[in-house]
Amino acid sequence: MGNNKSIKKITKWKKILIGIGIFAVVIIGLDFLRITYFPTEIEKFNRTVKEFEQGLIDAYKSDVYGGKTPEITYNLFIGALKNNDTELASKYFFLSDWDKKKLEFNEKKEQGNLDEYLTNLPKWEELEERQGEEGVREYIYTVIFDKDIIRYNKLLKENVTLRLGNEYAGILIFRKNANNLWKISSGL
Repeated sequence: MGNNKSIKKITKWKKILIGIGIFAVVIIGLDFLRITYFPTEIEKFNRTVKEFEQGLIDAYKSDVYGGKTPEITYNLFIGALKNNDTELASKYFFLSDWDKKKLEFNEKKEQGNLDEYLTNLPKWEELEERQGEEGVREYIYTVIFDKDIIRYNKLLKENVTLRLGNEYAGILIFRKNANNLWKISSGL
């Protein structure tokens, strides 16, 4: 008889544990359904941020424009501009600058200033490398702009041409992207 009572106690505890397990599964299932089909604003925001971050990571990983050295990247950039391919030229910059640079180069192209822009860019041999941190290369360059200004001289009663020379020094910075390719970071 005592044996029968202990079996009843065991089955009673089994029933209680099974009931608790079913209750936990139902609660977890309901919470999963709530999150999946009825997320709160914070959960929606967090999901959107994660999707955006993953899209950005994928975009950076798929960026294959650039060279194994800064010189190769610079020459590819110059070549694209010489071919009037402003979209390709913009892709030698970081992804975040593509649209801005494409718009800038297209404006120069539409205004007929792209050739002048190319002429004023330094040649690779004119760049002087500075020591930079790992994954960064800095180059100093100097550009001299000559400009003729025609002024009317009242004393001579004729136009006089004045040549003005302006010197501009800049720093061209290259950085490696996620694919270990050199990109133009700033300076152009």
